[in-house]
Amino acid sequence: MPQRDEITQLIDKTERYLTELLLPFWITRAADRAYGGFLSYYDRHGVATAETTKTFLLHIRLLYTFSSAHRAGYGWGACAELARWGADFLLDHFWDDEHEGWFWIADREGRPTVPNKVGYGHCFGIYAFSEYALATGDPRGRAAAERTYAAVCKHMADTRYGGYYELM
Repeated sequence: MPQRDEITQLIDKTERYLTELLLPFWITRAADRAYGGFLSYYDRHGVATAETTKTFLLHIRLLYTFSSAHRAGYGWGACAELARWGADFLLDHFWDDEHEGWFWIADREGRPTVPNKVGYGHCFGIYAFSEYALATGDPRGRAAAERTYAAVCKHMADTRYGGYYELM
């Protein structure tokens, strides 16, 4: 079993990585100021590539990350701003009002290109929007988490054998 000082060193190392590298990388690069949402494709030098496809999974993970970081006191306010930026794009472009659920992939402007609904992503949707609501107090977060849960129960639950289907 690791000793207390080893654990403390690992915690310190992880926090430095988070605050000195990981969060600053995404805080300074993620927002797509031209079309909304986040850019997610970067080369090994951290420069955005020409690939501008926007995936629900990256957007929902960044929503969770920025919300959680803000709630934990990181990001100096930038994380809350970016969380709201991501929530706006997700709510405006990824929710399917007609069939319920989150589209899987969109183009840079937010037009769905892969309209499939994936259970894995919906689970992240529940987590991320719940965390967003807690971090920012924005009531849209709770509403989106509840709406996502309702869609999963309605469209993905296997009422015959139990469990859930992965695709809606």
